[in-house]
Amino acid sequence: IILNFFSKGLNGLYDLAVRLRERYPDAIMVVLRVVQMNHINWAQKGKIIGTLEDLAKWRKYKFGSEELFSLIKHNKQLTLRWMGFAERDKVLLKIKKKLGAKIRGIPMSLDPKETILKYHEYFSQDFRGLSIRGHVLLLKAIRQATKTGMETYPMEPRIGTWGDGDKCSSWYTSGVITENHSPSLVMEQFTFSSSQKLFALSTGLDHPPAGSWIHVTNPYNQDRQLFISYMASGPDYSIYPQTEITLQFTNQKGERIERKFTTNPLSSTAYSHLGRVNTVKTKDLGVIPPGTAVVSWVPLERKNRPFRITAMKVVKEGVSSVGVLGPAVDLRVDHY
Repeated sequence: IILNFFSKGLNGLYDLAVRLRERYPDAIMVVLRVVQMNHINWAQKGKIIGTLEDLAKWRKYKFGSEELFSLIKHNKQLTLRWMGFAERDKVLLKIKKKLGAKIRGIPMSLDPKETILKYHEYFSQDFRGLSIRGHVLLLKAIRQATKTGMETYPMEPRIGTWGDGDKCSSWYTSGVITENHSPSLVMEQFTFSSSQKLFALSTGLDHPPAGSWIHVTNPYNQDRQLFISYMASGPDYSIYPQTEITLQFTNQKGERIERKFTTNPLSSTAYSHLGRVNTVKTKDLGVIPPGTAVVSWVPLERKNRPFRITAMKVVKEGVSSVGVLGPAVDLRVDHY
């Protein structure tokens, strides 16, 4: 099992690793710890000015150029800092200790300057990924971890279960929804690239201030945790409205329960280095009993875009976070 993830997108990573370990107790699990050159900030007088990529563009230097390396090596006034990875490393260490995973990655130093000067050949010139050499290095590390793990791998590996069951519905990449919902809702389609289309359920661009509803079913005979995913944007302002979410259901005592939540439509500052982005966020709506519940919403402010919902997940109680049920949240073009 190889786990790779967006460096700041930790939602659900530990819970996913736990589920995979429960299903495949003897599997060799490798988690990739990879940094990129756009994970380095440029600072002056203690204040973050931008990323290393911003600095290179300002100086009109290409990554890998002698001019940039000379600037990094000889300019003692230039301060470079890694973006904070403390939260990420805590999660990875937890996966390693509790689930027996192996952590593999690209060499790096605590000093970003040293990392650039010593290991720059492993990173791509667009600051956003790895070079061919970097990918080859990761491949070799994965192969070595697998070879070591096979020394104690059982002849008949165990197969566990996926736990008590969950129900996850996402129309983000398919545009297909089976849940009952208001006839006022439409499935919006966005072209992200020539080969990729994405979808979200909303009241449409003609009615952005309107509210609506959708049913969600807990098909199990026990309580389950409910999460929804919705679109956000940023990093400096959001094109989406702050929205009030209402969850309604009847509990096992026959009492009608209503809970209210407010969305935060601003995307995380983790995406600041990408410029303007559309992303997907996930919100915990708490526990729901067996049967059908209603999720409704009303925008609290007027924006040109409607509230856009992309997925609903009914999972076991105690899950603290889940993923976005979609591809990498790197939607840089604000054309929706």
